[in-house]
Amino acid sequence: FFKDYGLTDENVHIVTHSDGRATGEAFVEFRGPADSKSAMIKDKMTIGSRYVELFPSSRDEATRAASKTRY
Repeated sequence: FFKDYGLTDENVHIVTHSDGRATGEAFVEFRGPADSKSAMIKDKMTIGSRYVELFPSSRDEATRAASKTRY
């Protein structure tokens, strides 16, 4: 989906429920603000049959999401 941005697995953080299942949310770390802004053109596109919504966020928001247990 973001292959043009030179990302690795370490740049993609999938949020999970306490049982390990994915919540459907993920945070992606881009190389910088320009790549992040450019990636927003993919908002409302699909990955296979899955609809994808993109929202700008901060590192702090990603850290908070990763530390929460989702039920």
